[in-house]
Amino acid sequence: MKRINTHIETKSHFLILSLTLLLLLFTVCKKQENIIEFKSFPDEYNLKGEKLNLIIYTHAVRFELLDSLLFTLNPYDEHFFISIYNKNTLQHIKSFCKRGKGPWEKVSSGNWSLDKDNGILWVSDFQKVNLWGYYIDSLLKFPDYTPTTIISLPKKLNPMMGVASFNSELFAVPDPFGEVQLFFFDKNGEQVSVMEKMDIKDTDDLFLSELTRTQNRIHPGKEKIVMVYRNFDRMIIRDLKSDNFIETIGPDHIDPKKQLALYEHERFDGYDGKPKFDEDYIYALYEGTIGTKVDFETGKMSAVYSKNIHIFDWDGNPVMKLILDHEVSAFVIDKENKRIIAFAVDAEDNIISYDISHIPELN
Repeated sequence: MKRINTHIETKSHFLILSLTLLLLLFTVCKKQENIIEFKSFPDEYNLKGEKLNLIIYTHAVRFELLDSLLFTLNPYDEHFFISIYNKNTLQHIKSFCKRGKGPWEKVSSGNWSLDKDNGILWVSDFQKVNLWGYYIDSLLKFPDYTPTTIISLPKKLNPMMGVASFNSELFAVPDPFGEVQLFFFDKNGEQVSVMEKMDIKDTDDLFLSELTRTQNRIHPGKEKIVMVYRNFDRMIIRDLKSDNFIETIGPDHIDPKKQLALYEHERFDGYDGKPKFDEDYIYALYEGTIGTKVDFETGKMSAVYSKNIHIFDWDGNPVMKLILDHEVSAFVIDKENKRIIAFAVDAEDNIISYDISHIPELN
């Protein structure tokens, strides 16, 4: 009997070992396929916002930082779309990109891209389908400075859904009709290449759907583009010089087929706005909830905004989640002052700061 039990026990151990090896092999295969799936972050931090001495009267705003300068883009401002502040004192320095229909004025402006290496801010116009290049040194020096570079782009990009610049020599623009992922143009406005739709996991039915549109940002030094999906908890890190990419899925695993079957106001929202990054990490606002609140008594609908920032390393591994106490539509990482500057849509004093000095990885 003992021999039989020993044999059974040996077979049992062998079976467990075999299953463990298969599981390890499966994990390795997943990495070879460049897919990282996860259900939670290794670390989570709850942050409390502190109001700053600045209020911007708007429904939404976008931020960029360059040295000591804080740039704000306000698509709803009645006079100027963009303003510059000292990030330390929040003193107003200059407003520009005037709203209007005259020379050097824009009717609409909702997208921009900051080339930090060359000190150029590129601003797009939804209707005119062009890019204006503002040299920041000249912008600060001359009161009546106007853009010295204008790039006209093809009408097929109307309306322009976004722009990402690569050393001011190459510009990535999403296809507004969703047939390709991105068009790439040079500084003369000539199309030089196309990034086809990504063959990502479980999205065959969405190939020509608006749900596959992304918000994009290019890291010139790493020669990579980071793309986050508005309607999913998915992110792509793609090499600009090859077809290599990493796809992350999680933590909620929003089902693409279920999303496609829903009305727009019933869908879950994933990532909100362009991702941010530094040399170590990628930061992205994340909702993970139905993107619209409906008041059934009045029939009015209102947007829901993000209360989470997801952080990944450049290999696509989840690092941490920051849980915010406000709904936020925009943010920027101010590493020098060890804080996050954010726009809180649910606060009267809407420009707030989150202290991150206690988070070792971010300092």
